[in-house]
Amino acid sequence: MVCTSLYFLVLGRNKFSGEIPKWIGESLQNLVVFQLRSNKFSGYIPPSLGKLANLQVLDLANNNLVGPIPDSIGNFVGMKNSSHQFDSSDLKNDYFHSSDYWSVWIYKDSLYTQMNGQKNLTSAPLGLIKTIDLSRNKLDGQIPEVIWSLEALINLNISQNFLQGRVSEKINGMRSLEYLDLSMNELSGPIPQALSNLAPLHQLNLSYNNFTGRIPTGRQLDTLADPSIYAGNAYLCGFPTNKSCPENNQTPREPDFLSEDEKSETIWFHLTTIIGFIMGIWCLGGVLIFKGAWRIAYFRIIDNIFDVIYVQIMLAMRTRRLSRPM
Repeated sequence: MVCTSLYFLVLGRNKFSGEIPKWIGESLQNLVVFQLRSNKFSGYIPPSLGKLANLQVLDLANNNLVGPIPDSIGNFVGMKNSSHQFDSSDLKNDYFHSSDYWSVWIYKDSLYTQMNGQKNLTSAPLGLIKTIDLSRNKLDGQIPEVIWSLEALINLNISQNFLQGRVSEKINGMRSLEYLDLSMNELSGPIPQALSNLAPLHQLNLSYNNFTGRIPTGRQLDTLADPSIYAGNAYLCGFPTNKSCPENNQTPREPDFLSEDEKSETIWFHLTTIIGFIMGIWCLGGVLIFKGAWRIAYFRIIDNIFDVIYVQIMLAMRTRRLSRPM
């Protein structure tokens, strides 16, 4: 029996394992809060979760999930449209939940939350709380660009994964974003200037990636003056770090990051070159050792070459002496 009218599925801090069931996205389409954090779930994030149009809180942090973030994450209408809000009048009772990451109270149509270890509680209508937390997993690949279209999203945390590639300038589509954590990944390229246009942004963490170039400034970014935001990016320069950019306004050279296939090809190329050189020397040496006629012919060729070189040098020296004025 499936509870098709279920609004909240909160199973955090347990020992559930295996893959996230695909049927959740297909059968529980009224879900507003879906939390599985701090379990032992593995496998891929099922693309079927994109069918949860009303979803406003997706929390899969601290599991063993692998693979890319599915493009279907851009189908969350509840996070894309600020006017699409959950009607808490449908709830018959008040609600309470507490975990190591956040505490949630629903009381009289408002949601009271304490997130990220903050001491102060915040309250807002339930429809305004929209968050995605996929941190502390093993996700890889690039951040899907569809995620930047979730303009009503307030909190995005995809830190401590293996995500690669660049952060698109399309991030300026997240007009409601207040908290962004991309730290401890393998993201590269320049930090998008579009971040400065996110007026609500007041918490940012881009540390320990492979970002390069000058740190953008202006508007909202000028208010985020904590250098730890950019720590662990060796090729970043400019305010608020103590590393100045070159006077010619060029950015530090971007490191050459090779893929695993490219690294393997490079290693094999050098290895085969060395082996071929060694084999060539051994073959030549073996022939000269065991073939007397070849050895005589080889050294005769060497002697002839030296004779030619010697004669050319002597002729050049004699010509130079004769050309000197008396």
